Amino acid sequence: MYEAALERALATGCARFNLRRGALTDLRWCATAIARHGERIGVSLPVHLTDRGPRLAGPGRGTDAGDLWSALTMLDDAGCARYVVTDVSREGSLTSPNSELISDVCGRTAAAVLAAGGIATLDDLRAVAALAPNGVDGALVGRALYTGAFSLSQALAFVASSA
Repeated sequence: MYEAALERALATGCARFNLRRGALTDLRWCATAIARHGERIGVSLPVHLTDRGPRLAGPGRGTDAGDLWSALTMLDDAGCARYVVTDVSREGSLTSPNSELISDVCGRTAAAVLAAGGIATLDDLRAVAALAPNGVDGALVGRALYTGAFSLSQALAFVASSA
């Protein structure tokens, strides 16, 4: 099921394709896709923080796709070059990104990490940019743009002036 969708997406000529949470239910397939397509594949890591530690959110509300650290090791071993890390409790919440989680992931992988979830202000972007030396390669911004908290041009100018 995922293979056909991945092949169609890559056939468009896109530079990269990000495997979403549905694919996390089959980490072996993810590892095979990464090994086959290399840098063109990234993986979303939607994380629930629980008393059992960080867990991956699976497809569907409240589903569990396994231990974050085990999955990260398997995906790293396959050669994953990029991850999108989201604390799902902050996704769309405009409550600031979970810098601790993002830093923890960066500390366990050499792959590039994109921070997602909770970015609400230009100061949040500054906090994410400050994590660049740890391996953060960028940020995904959604709701803040939709609600008009700031514009894309403001965000780009802000980040450029903070560099």
